[in-house]
Amino acid sequence: MRMPQRSAQRMPQRSPQRSPPQTILLFFSLLAIVAGFFSPSFASAITDSDFEAAVLAQNVELRVLSERRKVLKDSAEEAELLYGWQLFAGLNRRVDQKPRIDPSFTFDSLDTLSTQVGLQKRFSFGLETKFSFDAAQTKIVGGRAAGNAFDVTVWETTPSVELKMPLLSGGFGRKIRADYTGLVAQRQIEALNAEAEYDRKMNEARTIFWSTILQRAALENQRETLARIQKIYEVVRSKTSLNLEASSNFLQTRSALEQAEFDLQSARLRFDQLERLLKLVLTQSPTAVVPDYDFTKFKQIQLSDFEKKITAEEKLSFLTEKSQQIAAISREEDAGAKLDLVASYTANGQNERFSDSFSQSQRSRYPTTFVGLQFSVPLDPALTSRAVNRQSELVRLSADRQRYLQTDLRLVQKADLVSQYNQFVNLLAMNIKLEKTQDEKLKNERKLLGQGRSSIYQVLQFELDLARAQAGKFVLALDLEKLQQQLKLNKYETYE
Repeated sequence: MRMPQRSAQRMPQRSPQRSPPQTILLFFSLLAIVAGFFSPSFASAITDSDFEAAVLAQNVELRVLSERRKVLKDSAEEAELLYGWQLFAGLNRRVDQKPRIDPSFTFDSLDTLSTQVGLQKRFSFGLETKFSFDAAQTKIVGGRAAGNAFDVTVWETTPSVELKMPLLSGGFGRKIRADYTGLVAQRQIEALNAEAEYDRKMNEARTIFWSTILQRAALENQRETLARIQKIYEVVRSKTSLNLEASSNFLQTRSALEQAEFDLQSARLRFDQLERLLKLVLTQSPTAVVPDYDFTKFKQIQLSDFEKKITAEEKLSFLTEKSQQIAAISREEDAGAKLDLVASYTANGQNERFSDSFSQSQRSRYPTTFVGLQFSVPLDPALTSRAVNRQSELVRLSADRQRYLQTDLRLVQKADLVSQYNQFVNLLAMNIKLEKTQDEKLKNERKLLGQGRSSIYQVLQFELDLARAQAGKFVLALDLEKLQQQLKLNKYETYE
């Protein structure tokens, strides 16, 4: 009887290509990561943080996505610029040399140099303020009036305060608060988009990794199955040639052998495909050693552990709805009639010398005050009313959808995911128990065969039963890995 050469079935050992590190620290970091990858207990001992660190050290795309989400994480604070103080300033010069129409007053040129500096701010209750200081120097060159020629320089200084308060549309800060909240939501959406994309890519990377680990174990298991069936085939073929075994048993055994060879080639093809995908994630992939995989690591979970937590995708959906609701409120404010209360106070100074002009303005000897109301309304009241009602309806519908997404739909989806996970945990436990029973049954049948109380054909059937149980174990483990990655995405406490 020819024994199978199992060493010939094994895949060649390959050492990964390591790129030279940029610094000594990076070298030792990568060395530790690679050492962990090639440890025989790697698959059972690796944590999410270990895997994430390894991927970020080797994968440019995920490293960029990780850095991008960190940059955008605190971008919502940019909305504070709507309420912050703003400094403005200006410098202008104007030279007028055109001929004068009025013959009583002419000049060769009128040279004006003006500067302005100030602060402005908007408050959450709607008030807009502006504090400014203007200074202008006017030079009249070659002036002529009443038969007299003269050159003169005059300084004008005008510190002023301007106030504006909306009373109707957007009144008392409704518009600016909506703009602020909308800008915060938009920045949060950008940050969550980056977070969700990173989570999705990292989840894909973990799935590819565990798929490769499990497929490698399945490939090794299929090699062992093929070796055992090949041994049975050699015995049956030898006995058939001596007319000691029925031809039907020989054909059945040969069919089982060919099926096992086909399954091995399929497993190898699948492993090669996954290995290529894994190399896109990890350039230094763990291919040299087949790690031990702990099929008993999956435990039952409770819905209460996940129902109060949400994913980046759920937060993103909530904030998108909130942003649309805020936009509708802002449009509703814009559609109505506008009534603004405006007021300003300006202290004026005018003198040939800047210091004297500034002193006059400080004493408020020549003030200018202004108080008024500014009103505007669209000339189609029916259209305006429909626009306001439409935006109000959009706000209501958006609020209803938010409640649905936060309660009914989310709880149903989460309960279904937890239920699936627990069912697969039960199935895997049953499969492991079945595999153990099939193995014991096969060992017992081999013992009976040695005692002449069984047949090779019966042993073959039990071999196939064991192979099916083992194959089912790998499929269930992979399903559980995928479900586990989905559950781990639930990491946020609130929607905000």
